[in-house]
Amino acid sequence: NLLNNLLQLKLGRAVKTTVRFTINSTLGIGGLFDVAAKGGLPPRPADFGQTLARWGAKPGPYVMLPFLGPSDVRDGFGRLVDTFTDPVGFVIGGIFTSKAGAGRFAAAGINWRQQIDGTMSAIYGASDPYAFARSAYAQRRASVVQDSTGKAQDLPDF
Repeated sequence: NLLNNLLQLKLGRAVKTTVRFTINSTLGIGGLFDVAAKGGLPPRPADFGQTLARWGAKPGPYVMLPFLGPSDVRDGFGRLVDTFTDPVGFVIGGIFTSKAGAGRFAAAGINWRQQIDGTMSAIYGASDPYAFARSAYAQRRASVVQDSTGKAQDLPDF
């Protein structure tokens, strides 16, 4: 997150990410607990796909990656860069180089699948699941990218 915030020239978010890391690694017992979020510093994820979009890279064609789900060329490349620059991966090893890395990857996948359970139900209930997934992915990523490029619109509260 810190590296991508810096590359996106979001210095305020980079500082908040550093403060979150410091708080959670000390008061959160090495990051086991998210003390910073309870203190008013919620996580603001940033990925390399957003960074590429910030510097003008277009999304490219939509692809459905086996076991990883929907993506486009820009965000698929971004995932690859994020994987190789993951600091935890440097410490415990990657998915193919250590049991701890493979276990972390599997646990993250299970957690991700649990978080998107409602979305998966909506996809399976759609008349055209592929078109629904493609549209939902494109809309969500467009929103995330708009935030990273500074083109996000403030919508009125109702």
